[in-house]
Amino acid sequence: MFRIAFLRNIFLSSLLIALVLPLYDLLVVHPAYEEMLTKETRNQAERFADYLARSFHLAQAGIDRQSVSGEILREVELLRQDPELVKLRFFSRGGEIVFSTETAEIGHFNRHDYFTNIVGEGRIFSQVVRRNDRTADGSLAPASVVETYVPVMGEDGFVGAMEFYYDITARLAETRQLSQRSTGLILFLAAALFAVLWLTLGKARRSIEARLQAERALRQANGELEERVAERTGELLQANQQLSAEIAERTQAQVALRRAVRALGEDKERIDSIVRSLGEGLVVTDGHGRLVMVNPAAELLLGVAGRWRAGDPVASLFTEPRLHDDFQQLLAAAAAGTIRELELPQAGASVPTVVEARTSDIHDALGRPAGRITLLHDITQERTIERLKSEFVSMAAHELQTPLTAIIGYSELLLNDEVQFSPADRRDFLSYIYDKGEALARIVRDLLDLSRVESGHLMPLDKSVFSLAALVQSMVDQYRKRHPRHLFEIDLAQAELPVEADRNRLAQVLENVLSNAVKYSPGAVVRISGETVGDFYQITVADQGIGMSAEQLDRVFDKFYRVDNSNTAVPGIGLGMSIARYMVEAHGGRIWLESELGRGTKVHFTLPRFKGGQSAQAGRVKITDSYGWPDTPVGH
Repeated sequence: MFRIAFLRNIFLSSLLIALVLPLYDLLVVHPAYEEMLTKETRNQAERFADYLARSFHLAQAGIDRQSVSGEILREVELLRQDPELVKLRFFSRGGEIVFSTETAEIGHFNRHDYFTNIVGEGRIFSQVVRRNDRTADGSLAPASVVETYVPVMGEDGFVGAMEFYYDITARLAETRQLSQRSTGLILFLAAALFAVLWLTLGKARRSIEARLQAERALRQANGELEERVAERTGELLQANQQLSAEIAERTQAQVALRRAVRALGEDKERIDSIVRSLGEGLVVTDGHGRLVMVNPAAELLLGVAGRWRAGDPVASLFTEPRLHDDFQQLLAAAAAGTIRELELPQAGASVPTVVEARTSDIHDALGRPAGRITLLHDITQERTIERLKSEFVSMAAHELQTPLTAIIGYSELLLNDEVQFSPADRRDFLSYIYDKGEALARIVRDLLDLSRVESGHLMPLDKSVFSLAALVQSMVDQYRKRHPRHLFEIDLAQAELPVEADRNRLAQVLENVLSNAVKYSPGAVVRISGETVGDFYQITVADQGIGMSAEQLDRVFDKFYRVDNSNTAVPGIGLGMSIARYMVEAHGGRIWLESELGRGTKVHFTLPRFKGGQSAQAGRVKITDSYGWPDTPVGH
C-alpha cells in the first residue's frame, strides 16, 4: 500500500483528519461554547439593568441612596430568586456603593480605572472570573462568575451604574461535560472511519496492481500496432502532400472572398450606424411608394416602432387618412426638396408634434430615379417658442397699455385748465396715477430681474439686519389702505425676530404674494403667520380665494404662466411667483404652495435666521384688521 503514492497520500490525509477533529473540538468549539455562555449572561444583566432603570426612572433621578427606594429593594429581592444571581450592587455617579446584597460593602467607593474610564464613559464592562480568582475590584470569587457593570445614562451623561455577579459554575461544568462527550464521539467516529479506510485502501491496492499488469500488456500490443501504422502512414503522407497543395490554392481563394465579404459588411454596418444615429427622422421609399427603411428617430416620431416591414406601403405608417394623403402628396411632388409641415398626434400629449418633412430623390447607377428619401425634422419646440413669444408680446402690451391709458387720461384731466377740480379730487387723480405708475414699474422691474437671472447673473442683494415683523406690518398697512374690503390677520411667532436680508427684495416677495392673495380672494380673509422651523423662519400667507388645481399648482412657478388667461382674468404677466422664487432662493430659503380648488391657497417661504447680535425677545403677536376696525400695534 505504501509503495503506491496515491494510496499513501490518502492514508496520511485521513490520519491527519482523524487527529485534527478532536483537537478542533477541544481548542475551538469548547471555547466558543464558553464565550456564548458569557455573552448570554452579560445580555441578561443588561436586560435587568435596563428594566430597573426604566421602571424606576433612574436615568432621570440618578442613582443615590435616596433613589434606592423600597420598591427597588422589593424588585431586587424578586430578582435574587434566580439562584445564579449571587450579588447585585448599585453605584452612584461618584462610584459609591449605595446598595449591595452584601450590606458590608455599602458606603465603599470604587476608584479603579475600569470604573472611571469605561463604565463612567457609558460603556459596559464585563469579564469572566474563575473560582478563587480576583474580581475587578480585587475581591476573591467564591465560584466562577460573570461580573458585569452596566452604566445608567441620563440627559446629562453618566448618573450611576449597576453590577451583577452571575454564577456560571454549573453551566461551565455542563459545557465541559458536553465537550468531553463530543470529543469522545469524534474520536470513536474517526477510529471507525480510519478502519473502514484501511480496508478500502487494501482492496484499492489489489485493484491497482491488477490494472498495472493489464497496462503493461496493452503497451506491448500497442508497440506492435505502431509499427504497422508507421508503414501505412508513409503511404498516406505522399497522398496528403498532393491534397495539401490543392487545399492551399482553394484556401487562398476563400480568404480573398471572406475579405471582400467582410469589407462589404463593414461598409453596410457603417452606413446603418450612421442612419440609426441620425437625430432626424429618415424614411426611404422605392419608386412605387413602398417602404425600404425607417430609422429609429422616424419610428419614434411616427409611433411605429416594431410595426413596419420593408415592402409595406407608406400608408402603414399612418393611422389617420389626412396624414397619409399629405405624405403621398409630398412623395408625388414633381421637384425634389419639397417641404411640408405635418402635425403628428402623440399619445398622452395635449398638443401634436409638428414635423417639417423634406424630400430628396434617390438615383441608381445609371442616374435613373429609384425612390425618395424623406427627412423628418421635429420643429414642435420652435413653433411653441413662437407661440409663447406672440402670447407674451400680446399680454405684455395689454398689461402695459392698461395703466398707461389710465395715466394719460388722468394726466390730461389735471392739465386741462378749463376744468377745476377740488383738492380731494386732484389728490385722488394723482393717487390713481401713482398706483398705475407703480404697476408699470413693477412690471418693468420683474422683466429686468428675469432678464438678469436668465442671462446667468446672480441676483444682487443689499443685505441689512432689520425687523421682519416691522416689514410685514408695513406691507400689510399699505394693503389695508388700498383694499379696505379685505380682512388682514397677522400672527407672528418671535415678532421682533431680526433677519439679515435685502429689505427691498423681501418687500418685493411679500408684494407679489400679498397681491395674488388679494386679487384671487376678493373680499375675503388674508392671514399672514410665521414660526421658527430649525435654523429658518417660515412665513405663510393664506387666502380663502378660488384656489388652484394640481396641474395649475405644478406650473405656478413657470415664467409667464397665469392660472386664468381669459380676457376677464386678473391683470398680470405671470412673473410674480417666478421672481419671488428666485429672490427667496437667493437668500438661502425656499418657497412652495398648498392649494385646492375653491378652498384657497397657502404660500410658504423660509428665510435663514440672523445668527449674530442679541437674540430676539420671544413672544407672539396677533394683529387683526377688518372693515374699518382700528389697527392693533405690534408688540408683546
